[in-house]
Parts: sequence; structure tokens; C-alpha cells
Amino acid sequence: MKANLTPDEIINKIERIQAGDKNERENFIKDNLPLIAKMTSKITKQYIDINNSEEYSISLEAFNEAINRYDPKKSTHFYSFAYNVIRSRIVDFYRNKRKKVKTISISNFIDDSLIDFQDYQNKEKIYFQEETKKLVDLLGHFGFGLQDLLYSAPKHKDTRKNTLLIAKQIAEDPELFNEMIEKRSLPVKNILKKINTSKKILSRNRKYIIAVALILKSDLDSLKSYITGLLQEVK
Repeated sequence: MKANLTPDEIINKIERIQAGDKNERENFIKDNLPLIAKMTSKITKQYIDINNSEEYSISLEAFNEAINRYDPKKSTHFYSFAYNVIRSRIVDFYRNKRKKVKTISISNFIDDSLIDFQDYQNKEKIYFQEETKKLVDLLGHFGFGLQDLLYSAPKHKDTRKNTLLIAKQIAEDPELFNEMIEKRSLPVKNILKKINTSKKILSRNRKYIIAVALILKSDLDSLKSYITGLLQEVK
């Protein structure tokens, strides 16, 4: 990526591309080829041979898809959004091949999203550090921290799917979400009335459900984008 481009300049470029500027699209993708390769390598955890890698080809298509779908009103940082689109497409590719894919936790997401791309790197790192601090503050009101969250995140696929959907329903229900904020705990009684789940699932995954619901209702755009990507995968 060319140096010294601000987030607003990147948005302007993408808007011109979405308006039909084919030359701008070609140049933008060309400028970002090294970054796309690096994203692919980080996601797959392996060296990427750009001339012979199916994953790299998928990433190029996904990056182009991200350009088409990007909406700055919904996701502040284009590169975080593009990373999640690429990751989602590669996961789909592995699933179709019936290969095992290592689930990317929030901790991995934070590490992997600090992508090295010239002058933009520091801005992204600062932004993620700020988001992480805000998340820690939010979790602190509920009596646990980021480390507790990472240890308590559900490992089983079906459990993870159920807890993600429970958290989404809480975030979308003003009564449940406001009660959770006021009590600084899960409103178990009302959740059981409205959501098809069990007290056991809520108790065992309390921290994860709370954290996901908080992220979905926050202005933590990159983390929200990550959670949205996970929700799309479990549909």
C-alpha cells in the first residue's frame, strides 16, 4: 500500500471503485498484493507461494469482494474488514475440502489483525490497543478480564455456535441487554423465558456470552466485525 494514505483517503479510493472506476480498482489491488499475501499467510499459518497457492487466489477474490461490500458506516477500518472477509472465504474453502481448521480465538484475532503495512501499521496498532483497552474496561464492570474470557471461551463447535446466537439475541433485545447492564450479570430468568437454552449453558458460558453481547452493542468496530464474521459462519 502506498505510504501516507489516511483512512479517509482509503475510503475515497474505495468509493471511486464502487462507483465504477476500473483503473482505480486495478491499481488499489495491485498496491495491496503484498498485504494480501501477508494476510493469507497469517490466516493459514503457512508460507504462501503466490504463484501456486489456491488460498492466495481465494484471498485475491475475497479482497475484491471486500472492496465491493465495504461500508464505512458499518466498519471503520477497511483492512480489518477485508481481513475478515478473506479469513471467512479461506475457512469456507477448507470446510469444502473437509480439512480441519483451527478456530481463531479473539486473542489470535487481535494478534493477526496487527498487520504490517508501511505507515498504516502504527495507526492500526494504536486503534487495536484502544479497542482492547475499551473491551477490558467493559468486562471489568462484570467482574472479569480479557484473560478470563480467553480461558472460558467454549471449545466445542456446537457450544460455541449456541453461545454466539444467545449473545446475539441478548444484544438485539433491549430488555435483556439493559437488564444485563444494570445487574452486571446475565438475566438468566428472563433469558430462559425468551431464548431456547438451558441454565447450564448460561452458567458455563456466562463470560463469553456477556463479552460477545457487549461487543455487538459497542463501537469496537474491528472486534464487532470479527464477531459478525463468526456469526455468519454458524448460520
